[in-house]
Amino acid sequence: MFDIVNQIENCPPYLLSSQRQALAFTDVIQLCSGFSEKGMHMTFYLFNDCLEVAKRRRSWSDHSSSAKRQHLKVRKHIELLFLSNIRRVIVLKGSADPPDLFCLAIRNNMGDFYYAYQFLEPCSSDEKKNFLKSLNEQIVFISGRANYGIQEYDIDSEGTGGDYELKKALRKAVKYSKFGRQRLSRGWPSSASPDSGFHLQRAVSQMTLSLSGTLRRMSKSNLRLPVTDTVDERPVSFQDSFQNSL
Repeated sequence: MFDIVNQIENCPPYLLSSQRQALAFTDVIQLCSGFSEKGMHMTFYLFNDCLEVAKRRRSWSDHSSSAKRQHLKVRKHIELLFLSNIRRVIVLKGSADPPDLFCLAIRNNMGDFYYAYQFLEPCSSDEKKNFLKSLNEQIVFISGRANYGIQEYDIDSEGTGGDYELKKALRKAVKYSKFGRQRLSRGWPSSASPDSGFHLQRAVSQMTLSLSGTLRRMSKSNLRLPVTDTVDERPVSFQDSFQNSL
């Protein structure tokens, strides 16, 4: 428990309890709007009565000094979700859909909301099944519903029943899982490194210096004509011309 709390920034102090036990954890990516923005890498910490949701820190660019990095924690707290608020655990039915995608139906004062996630690699199929099984067992124990179980849902079925919002959320999640992250990788190439910004800044600085040097050479003082080699174009009078002929 203490190791988990020390890994999470802004972790609620009441997470530590003598009656609370840590059971499992897994890394996921959020495929729809929910506790955080779409595409966020998150970690689920499963306890016997709640689920701690923490997001993984993306980069250290804002904290360049090594001294600050040592005090920063790897993850940041987002939500502490009690298992009694999870109404259903849903997995996709059918081999064409991503096998590592699942959805949580969470109820609050506004109604039921569907949050879709996908397991991150490396995570074996047995580890995925064991985590969902442990989550389902703890929900059954907390809620006391004997008929509660992991629901398999087919988004290609004709009859939607009362699960129109669920089908809509799952279709968006499947679409983002297949195409959304590919567009993100094309927009930011994998070969880009943290030093790319420095090289770009240095190139812009060199362009600025070159431009300033050109403007300096084109200043008003440098564009003046030399006066030493100019020809006297003063009009010649008739008297001067007569004296020169003598």
